[in-house]
Amino acid sequence: MASHRTTYFFGSFALSPEDRSLHRDGHPVKLGSRAFDLLWVLVQNRNRVVPKAELLDAVWPDAEVEEANLPVQVLALRQVLGREAIATVPGRGYGFVWPVAGGEPLAEHARHMPGLAKRANWLTNLPSALEPLIGRDRERTVLSCMVAEQRLVTLLGSAGVGKSRLSRAVAFDLGERYADGVWWIELAPLTDARRVPHAVAQVLHLTLNSGEDAAVAVATLLRDSQSLLVLDNAEHVLAGVRELVMALGQRAPQVHVLVTSQAALHVPNEQRQPLAPMSVPDEPSLASCRRSDAVTLFEARARAAYPTFTLDGSTAAAVADVCCRLDGIPLAIELAAARLPLLGLEGLRHRLDERFQLLTAGSAVAMPRHQTLRAAMSWSFDLLSPQAQRVFRRLGVFAGGCTLEAAQQVAGDPELGPWDVVEHLANLVDRSLVQAEGGVTPRYRLLETARLFALEQLGAAEELEQLRERHARALDALLTVRKEDNRLWRTPPTSSVVLVAELENARAAMRWARTFADADLALSLAVGTSYAFLTADLNAEYLEEALPLRDRVRADTPPSLAGRFWSRIAFAAGRNGHAVGLEAGRNAIGIWRQLGEHGWLYDALTWTIAIGARNGQVAETAPLIDEGELIEQADWPPALRSSFCWAKHRWWQLQGRPAEALACARAQAELLAQTGSWVMHVAWGANVADCELSLGRPVEAEAHARTALQALDALGVDQNIVGHVMDALVVALVELDRGDEALPVARRARRLLAREGDDLRLLEPLAAAAGARGNWEVAAQLIGHADAGVSMRGEKRWPSAVQRRNQLQRRLEHAVPAAKLRELMRAGAAMGRDKAFELGFDDGPTERVGISQPSKSF
Repeated sequence: MASHRTTYFFGSFALSPEDRSLHRDGHPVKLGSRAFDLLWVLVQNRNRVVPKAELLDAVWPDAEVEEANLPVQVLALRQVLGREAIATVPGRGYGFVWPVAGGEPLAEHARHMPGLAKRANWLTNLPSALEPLIGRDRERTVLSCMVAEQRLVTLLGSAGVGKSRLSRAVAFDLGERYADGVWWIELAPLTDARRVPHAVAQVLHLTLNSGEDAAVAVATLLRDSQSLLVLDNAEHVLAGVRELVMALGQRAPQVHVLVTSQAALHVPNEQRQPLAPMSVPDEPSLASCRRSDAVTLFEARARAAYPTFTLDGSTAAAVADVCCRLDGIPLAIELAAARLPLLGLEGLRHRLDERFQLLTAGSAVAMPRHQTLRAAMSWSFDLLSPQAQRVFRRLGVFAGGCTLEAAQQVAGDPELGPWDVVEHLANLVDRSLVQAEGGVTPRYRLLETARLFALEQLGAAEELEQLRERHARALDALLTVRKEDNRLWRTPPTSSVVLVAELENARAAMRWARTFADADLALSLAVGTSYAFLTADLNAEYLEEALPLRDRVRADTPPSLAGRFWSRIAFAAGRNGHAVGLEAGRNAIGIWRQLGEHGWLYDALTWTIAIGARNGQVAETAPLIDEGELIEQADWPPALRSSFCWAKHRWWQLQGRPAEALACARAQAELLAQTGSWVMHVAWGANVADCELSLGRPVEAEAHARTALQALDALGVDQNIVGHVMDALVVALVELDRGDEALPVARRARRLLAREGDDLRLLEPLAAAAGARGNWEVAAQLIGHADAGVSMRGEKRWPSAVQRRNQLQRRLEHAVPAAKLRELMRAGAAMGRDKAFELGFDDGPTERVGISQPSKSF
């Protein structure tokens, strides 16, 4: 007789405990012994949170092991099943999230499995049918487990985040577990916290005698009751809710309570579960939208309001932008979707800054504070004390969050000392109005909707301009370089993590400074914020923000401030060859010579030489090289001296002397190697490879570039300058007649180089690759666009690049009639950059009448 073999099914997996096997889509999945034991325990105990101690005893029954072994096995399971399969309940344990079928009859589990309860078998005042809960599957399972296991759970979250809807779904799921029913008590209408027990009594038809303690009376009447009470919207009557749950805890041991609130109760045995906004797309693509719960909700509501709406490749970017700017808040997303028939998708997208006037089309049956976005925010704001309101609205000037010190500096005043601000900030975090993010050094952030509301309140209090200036000065104090050591003149003011975190604040401060700040503050901000922009590899954006401030440098500007301003402009321009860097560099050189600051002078010389070389100024920059070599000191940091080597490498390349350029590029890489910096791989893969190309050695150039990319990829580096390595590899592959291999590299390179405004360099090799495929019309347009861009920027091609350009020109003239070639090149010069790359990345062949096909070899 065959032995009985039980199989459990979840997702695409099948688990057989008898033969300890796990299959996915019919194929065996390899699991370690401990990982399999852990999975089996979790599957057996689905629908509840399994404590860590219980898991340790079950998986390691004959051994004493550290608790740290458990997360290792959980990670192994998540790598196989996916992160969403196993939920972590902090401080308690783990729960298996997916529904399980098979094993013993499914009916045995029906009363315990979320979504399978039969409402006819239990008591409740919930409606007979609930609107489907979109998204939130993981949150629903985790909260169900917590409520079933714990007597008091508080679901915490900001206004409109969906606490009530999730709690209704969980209450419905758990109905059959409670013999005396599941009861929904709406607290929003209450104006007196003392009326909370009476609201419960009214729903449960309990009779309270006048004069007795209402909370104790309710708890006493429920002493034998096995029920679940859901107290919704408790933030404005917290004192009454605390009193009630404390009495229930002492007198009604079988009553479970789920509270929804913007603030915690802070009572013993309270289990808090924060509810974050819905997941939003991490990029503006259709695939990313399909993974987003916020988009799923928007799509469902949009189709209900506007049946012709379709989420596809043409609408994905706009939908992603809407959901991200609304922070994934369900209420805001639903109100926005309701406006589609009136505004259309693009109209809605472009009016989100006016969201409090726009998003007012809530359900007529919803509570008043859920009918408009402003009402939802006003409900939360009005619950704050006047001092807390003051701190909240002042935090609105921060874009992207702030540190505790910055909050104290900006939100304080003579009546609100630094520690008063801390106290009120803690209250705002507790009430879910401010998000506390990070670990050792947390940042405090308002979601964008809350920030816009805070700015509106700031304007009403007539504090807006005063606080914007205070914000700018606080940022300036944080980002200003204070070290004067001559060897450290390019040292950032703080860590790269802190700098990137301040990027949104830098943008906001610079926008304000261009119009409202005095000259010295504006220039100082331009210097300080450069570290944030350039650390984030946003050279082009920084120049766009800072260049309009050039006319703020006047005769009475402090020389050191003017010198730093011009030096930072030259440094940023040196990365992409922007001609404006020459003027900035020369200005900086003059100031630092006069002040005798050799460190700053050396830095200004470096970037002026680099930009001059790119713009064809050989004779003019030769004396600058001599000056730099004269003042250079051997004990200066290798990373700084390497930049000077790089500038000289470019200067030699411009003169068609690749052997000397190669020596400088190697010296640069060797200096960087002394620092252990990953940038040394860029030097080998871009600058050394570039010299190999100039020497006619594309095979060696490819080897350098590929070795460098492998090392950079292994380190997880994806910064802009890595694009220069890819650029060298693209040229090498095209020269080796392997243009098909060059296209995916060029796509990745373009993404990186575009951020610093230096993607133009990719178009010539793409044109050569297009020609090699027979796409001569495309090649002609790409060359036309590249020529126009080089001319507009005032650049001069290196001799090796000139040679490649001339070879391509001869092939074009052979393949395309002269009049047609001129027409195509003019069309290319007139088109936008994105369109040019769209043509360049199209790898299909093109056949045109009157266009011949020359040999592929150069």
